[in-house]
Amino acid sequence: MSSLPNSSLDRAWLVMFYSIALSNGSTFSSDESIKLNLRSNLWLSFNDARLLLEPNTLSIQALVIMAQYLEEHITPSTYWVLMNKACVMLQALGSTSWRHDRSVQDQRAAVFWRLNFVDKAMALVLSRQPAIHREVAIQTPPPTVSQLLDTQPHRLSGRSSLFYAHYAHQMHLLSHGMAEVWHCVYAPNLDQASTTKEDLESWYTQATDILKAAALTEQPLLAPADAATVDLSLQILDFQYYALLVRLALSSRETMGTQAVSASVKLLRLLPSIHGVAVTGQEIFPFPVWQWLHCPLSAFGLCWGQIVTGMHPQYEENKQLLETIELLPPFFGSLIARNPIAEKLENITKRMIQHASSITQSSNSTSPANAGPYQSSVVMSPTSAGTPLDDFLAPSAEFSLDEMFSMGNDALLNNPFDWFGWDMSGPAAQSH
Repeated sequence: MSSLPNSSLDRAWLVMFYSIALSNGSTFSSDESIKLNLRSNLWLSFNDARLLLEPNTLSIQALVIMAQYLEEHITPSTYWVLMNKACVMLQALGSTSWRHDRSVQDQRAAVFWRLNFVDKAMALVLSRQPAIHREVAIQTPPPTVSQLLDTQPHRLSGRSSLFYAHYAHQMHLLSHGMAEVWHCVYAPNLDQASTTKEDLESWYTQATDILKAAALTEQPLLAPADAATVDLSLQILDFQYYALLVRLALSSRETMGTQAVSASVKLLRLLPSIHGVAVTGQEIFPFPVWQWLHCPLSAFGLCWGQIVTGMHPQYEENKQLLETIELLPPFFGSLIARNPIAEKLENITKRMIQHASSITQSSNSTSPANAGPYQSSVVMSPTSAGTPLDDFLAPSAEFSLDEMFSMGNDALLNNPFDWFGWDMSGPAAQSH
């Protein structure tokens, strides 16, 4: 059946088969002809409108597996389309309809909350409308910790997976916070930023206490590698919290500007300790690779902007910010295997750091008495001749930043910009 895709009546199984095969082939084989044949068979199997038009659980599973396993070969937009369609199909089936028996309702509720997390995460990453309305999530009770204990995938080798159940439950609750942050950033609801911040802090405090207690209970029962995974998961929780705080603070810089910088620094300083999990994608509660790329990049942009706009004219302050943003290029470099876009982002951040470094050195040679704010107009106007970024923005560069984000006055700090707006021109798009 796998050698004759056209003979299969149900293409969903073939889509899942070739998605997993292509993912494994990319990991364990360097033979490009094998990858080319697998990719060809995958798209041939996917060439059936019923996969996108007929809502059923098998099609939802195929779309999700295709998106998750092919992250190396697809763009953020393609990932978004696949997951968006899965969300729409699940809502068409009815996630908690009274017509279904309890086991079906519980199963669909678990799928709903997993998709809801990805939906809200990608809506923030790509600045797009979520597929699942936040009111639908409010009306759909998340699986309880007991239910998650019964259905958890036994990722840890110990007999108990209490930590995983609590962790998944907290991630489901976090998707509520993601929805509120999205509405503060992209909908006319800026007055709610302070309330959303308080709710986010309340969730973070409660989640940290619960998960640390679960870790204290379970870690003595786990193998050393699994015990280390629990510690890393707590750091990833911090990563998620700081990322949302940065995004929220950028929407209300008048009242949260200082907190945005502080959260950005804390997020970037987490990268050396969690990069191993990001590279392998073996999180206890996996999330899209695009979050690993976008969230640190937003924090980087804010810290970089602090340097180049002269917000901190003192050398020591700039030096600390520079040391912090220098943590990002190696992190992106380690993610190249997961998606080629990471290589472009690595090159971007390296060149931006070169410019920030020159400004930092200039602040060291300027006496504090005569130091004034750095005039950033040349930095924010890539068309100006003779700027320090001419070599960075030259037409001979590997790509055009104009396709990445538009630079207006203080664009790094005032507006959310589409870091992935150029994704269809990258090598990941060419792999189609």
